[in-house]
Order: sequence, then structure tokens, then C-alpha cells
Amino acid sequence: MIDWNNKVKELIEKRKQIKFEVEIKVLEAKEAEAAVLEAIKTVTDVELLNRKRWLASKMVGDYKKCKKYMEEFKMIFEKQGQVIAAELADHARRLDVAEGAITALKEKKSSLADAKKTKDLELQLEKIESEIERHTKVTKVEEKVIEAVKEKKETNVKEYEGHQDKCAKVKSEAVVASAAVNDAATTLKNQREYQVQITNLKNALIGSHEQALAKRQEAEKILANHTLAVSKYEQQTTIANEQIADAKTKIAGAQEVQRIVAVRMKEIATLMARPTITAGEKAKLQKEEEEIKGKLESQQNVVDTETKNLVSYETSVATLASTIKQFKKYVADTKEIIKTLEKKVTETK
Repeated sequence: MIDWNNKVKELIEKRKQIKFEVEIKVLEAKEAEAAVLEAIKTVTDVELLNRKRWLASKMVGDYKKCKKYMEEFKMIFEKQGQVIAAELADHARRLDVAEGAITALKEKKSSLADAKKTKDLELQLEKIESEIERHTKVTKVEEKVIEAVKEKKETNVKEYEGHQDKCAKVKSEAVVASAAVNDAATTLKNQREYQVQITNLKNALIGSHEQALAKRQEAEKILANHTLAVSKYEQQTTIANEQIADAKTKIAGAQEVQRIVAVRMKEIATLMARPTITAGEKAKLQKEEEEIKGKLESQQNVVDTETKNLVSYETSVATLASTIKQFKKYVADTKEIIKTLEKKVTETK
């Protein structure tokens, strides 16, 4: 099974490689055709190339400035983030202290509620109320401050992300401009050397056609191997199903023999239990009983062996079914590859 799985993996990789190479050759052929058409043009716009170079140089310079500025802005943003985090922590601590004080004062007030009403008690309760009111004001102020600091943090983050997006956009424009310059330079070079390119590209097309032919032949061989494998596994499945049927027949036959001799065993037990049985009859029945026991054991061995074989055959059939399904998929995939190769052969021809 390990060798077989390795072989399957190799076949899969080989099929992928064939498909990849065919796709590459298709792209090369298309690029060659486009290059031939472009190379036929004899007039080039040098001023357009110079203009693109100037724009690309300007955009690259803008990106370098933006990148330098972003480094400074990042330091400022991180510093502001540290300050804001410290402020949030400080105000959160104050809020926790105030809320804790309010809770403690309320508990103290509740504990004094049942005490005897005296002037000192009233003064103490008024003082507690005053402290609760003061801490309540503190909590409201701290909540507002925390909200304001959070808004400031969000604003800073948005501004930083905005600068990042702007810098990324500038970079993208610079990359596009540089690529445009390279493309224009390549086009100019191709137009100046078009005659040589035409010859080379013709040779490339010829080579692509020859390779497509070779790959098509290789794919057809693989298809034949896969088709043969499917046929072989289907034959094995037929044999395994016959073995399953044979094993079931043997099991049924052995079980039927067991049923018959079991009935005879009961008859022998009944006969031996008679009070009028003679010693000779009893000996004869005992001998028959021993023979029947031997038959029962023999038939049970047949049932056990064939049951084990049946499980093995059924497992083999399931494995073969999975393998056949996989190879049929290989056949379908290979047929698709051959269709692609046929198209490639036609195009290059």
C-alpha cells in the first residue's frame, strides 16, 4: 500500500507537471505572438518613454519623502499612544477609587440607618451624603475625561491609518510608474530588434509545438495506464465478489449441517435418557454423539474461517471500489489534459 500510494502521488505530480508545462507553453506562445505584432511596428515614441521616466522619478521621490515622513509620524503616534494609555490608566484608577469610596460610604450609611437618632448621627449622615455626592461628581468627571481620551485615541489612530493609506497609494503609483517605464523601454528595445525577435519567436513557436506533441503522447500513455488499471481493479473486484459469494455459501452450508446434527444430538440425548435402553444401544449412541461433536467442531471451524475470509474479501472490495473511483477520476483528468494538449497542438500548428 505504501508503494502504491507513492506511485499514485508520483502520477499526480507528473500529471500536474504536464499541465503546468502546457499552460506555460500556451502563455509563451501568446506572449510570442503579441511580441511579434509589437515588433512589426517600426515607429517608436521616444518622447513618451522620457515622459514616463520623468513621472516615475517624481513619484519615486514622493514615495521616499512619504516614507521618511511616516517614520517620524510613527514615532509621534507611538509616543502619543503611550501618553494616552497612561492617561486612561490614571483616570480609570481614579474612577475605581471614587466608585470604591461611594460603595464604602453607602455601606457605612446603611449600617447607621438603624442607630439611635442623635445630633451627632445626623451630622455624620450629612457628612457621608456630602462625601457620596463629591465622589459621584468625581466619577462623572472621570467618565467624561475617559471618553474624551478614547475619542482622542481613535482620532490619532484614524489619522495614522490615513497617512499609511496615503503613503501606500503613493508607493503603488510609483511602482506602476516604474513598471510602465520598464514596459516602454522593453517595447522600444523590441521594436529596434524586431527582425531578430521574429526569428527567435518563430523558433520558440516551433519548439512549443514539438513539445506539445511530445506531452500529448506522454499524456496518452498515462491515460492508457490509468484505463488498464481501472480494468485490472474491476477484474479483481469481480473475483473478490465471487469469493464473497463462495464464502457465504460455505458458511450457510456449515450452519445448515450444524442445525441438522444439533437436532440429532437432541434425539440422542432423548434416546439415552430412556430407562429401558441397553448397554449396547447406549454405547452406540455415545459413539455417534462423539462423532457428531467432531462434526460440530469441524463445521464451526469452517464458519469461523469463512467468516474471517468474508470480512477480508469485503474489505478488499471496499478498497478496490475506492481505488477504482480514484483511477476513474485520474482517467477523466487525463482526458481533460489531452483536450488541452490537442488545443495547444492545433494552436501552435
